[in-house]
Amino acid sequence: MSLIQEAVYEGIYRLGSAMKGWNVWEILTRQRELQWQSEEELNRHVETKLHELLRHAEQHSPYYQKLFHEQGITWESFSWDQFQRIPLLTKQELEEYSLQLCAKGNYPNARWNSSGGSTGKMARILQDEHFRNHSRANKLLFDEWTNTRIGQRKLTLWGAQRDLKKGRNAFFGRIGNAVHRRMTLSSYQMSAASMEGFVNQINRFKPDLILAYAHSIYELSLLLEKGTRKLQHRPQAIMTSAGTLFPEMRDKIEAQFGAPVFNRYGSREVGDIACECSHHRGLHVSGTTHMVEILREDGTRAAPGEVGEIVVTLLTNKAMPLIRYQIGDRGAWAEEPCSCKRSWPLIQHVQGRSQDYLTLSNGTKVDGIFFMLEIIGCTWVRRFQIIQEQAGVAEVYCIPGDRTQAELEQDCKALKEKLDVLVEKEMLVHVHVVDKIEETVTGKHRYIINRVSSS
Repeated sequence: MSLIQEAVYEGIYRLGSAMKGWNVWEILTRQRELQWQSEEELNRHVETKLHELLRHAEQHSPYYQKLFHEQGITWESFSWDQFQRIPLLTKQELEEYSLQLCAKGNYPNARWNSSGGSTGKMARILQDEHFRNHSRANKLLFDEWTNTRIGQRKLTLWGAQRDLKKGRNAFFGRIGNAVHRRMTLSSYQMSAASMEGFVNQINRFKPDLILAYAHSIYELSLLLEKGTRKLQHRPQAIMTSAGTLFPEMRDKIEAQFGAPVFNRYGSREVGDIACECSHHRGLHVSGTTHMVEILREDGTRAAPGEVGEIVVTLLTNKAMPLIRYQIGDRGAWAEEPCSCKRSWPLIQHVQGRSQDYLTLSNGTKVDGIFFMLEIIGCTWVRRFQIIQEQAGVAEVYCIPGDRTQAELEQDCKALKEKLDVLVEKEMLVHVHVVDKIEETVTGKHRYIINRVSSS
């Protein structure tokens, strides 16, 4: 895209934003500068924003008024020691106390969002326009890290049905997509026919950037590997989101699409948190909008490289403050800084959900990632899910590629033997071949479902 075209599409976006009352471009311009500020400047910025949020929550949120009073905490001045005394906010508490968490006052254009489809329960989050504008700006900034700009063709392969516009909104959505050269496809049902259709759409639309659910674009890469459909267009970059991206998945996607993969991390509750830059050394936390902690089980800070619970404080949503929110994922800080020189904190990797563990017959919990990596390494498995209903027993469901019955019998036997070695007779593993695995209501794929009581 030429500089003139880039200027034209930028102007169209800025005009449209101004007509809607958005200040996205101003935020984006500031974020472009702040990503290069020094670590000392970043820390001062975070402390200032954090103190403002805590004072606001103390004065206007019934939930935090009660919590701070019970903890004997006041926010006349900021203290990190005092901040770390604040109990973590769990998903269960978010579901139960959503109304009490909301701050009293008028927040123009505040809207309810919801999260938690993978558990069957929905947590409701009130998000104000200030938050949404920062979220829009972060998406644009992260897209720029892939070396794509507004106006370049972008195809989104998305699984959440509720994010796909319907009715009157669909009409205006189509106009917006045409103006900004975007296309959105639903990956809620990843059948062979629909995936072949996706390849045809990519070939026709010729996107510069593809944004997709991690497991959706991975499945599409498996289809391309079979050679039944040929990819006639290579995108400039692929951005994955909404799910764990394992190294084997990244390698397969990059090989089949001939483009680098950029991983993005976020949630409906707090928006986009972090993203990879072109150096691919980890995920940079948006340091001016999110304050992230990674904690051990005892609540102390994890060392770089040490996997712990990811805890997020959102700095941009005053309608419903979320402070020290236990997002439900695990990850580790990078042990070395990124060579890009950005000062924003660097997450080495997001390992997956905190619930992605398996329970042995003796009650010991083991990290399910070892099972997942073993299964992903099986070239015959197109998709899988592990379900535990009782301790010491795991049901592994696999959707295979093209295999004969005899080959599948040998494949399942070999996989079971590998998994048996991992659990050393402390778990009975059954491997099943199936045609379909149900997604969550948001179209996400859960690799492990552990229904064993935690008591």
